[in-house]
Amino acid sequence: MDQQNPNPQQQAPAVPEPAPAPQPAPEPAPAAEPVRPAQDQGQNHQSQETRAPEPEHQQAQPEPEAEPNRPVDTLRDGNLKASIWRNEAESGAFYATTFSRTWRDQEGQLRDANNFVGSDLLKISELAREAYTRTNALRRDDFQERNADTDEEARRAAFKRERGSQAEQEPKQERDR
Repeated sequence: MDQQNPNPQQQAPAVPEPAPAPQPAPEPAPAAEPVRPAQDQGQNHQSQETRAPEPEHQQAQPEPEAEPNRPVDTLRDGNLKASIWRNEAESGAFYATTFSRTWRDQEGQLRDANNFVGSDLLKISELAREAYTRTNALRRDDFQERNADTDEEARRAAFKRERGSQAEQEPKQERDR
């Protein structure tokens, strides 16, 4: 029983198409986790932003006893400040200074900005002068601390040499009498 298709456009092709070659399955993508604002956690929202989790090697693991990096000194002039930071390198410690202007946002929280208006520039230059002086004092203190151990050892060695030479001279003086 041969049935003909009344619509010629829907006829099956005479030659069958070859099956596509099997391809390896792609690795599954990490599941996306929803991102919620801090104040809205626990509430259901119809639209949620999603982001893919960071790879494990890039996730920051907080150190249990890590202290926050804080400036060694902060110099202020009104709402302007110069923060002096100590950094360690193979050649020793060095100091860097950042300048900022403190302002209050609409929620009343203090924020720092790194741009200044014309009337701030003279104050920034004076803060830079003070920061330069303070940085030199900090470097001098570091130098003295670093050399204090070697100075103490040198003083002891000189004392021993001097005492040894005195001990050698004493028997000669007794022989001469």
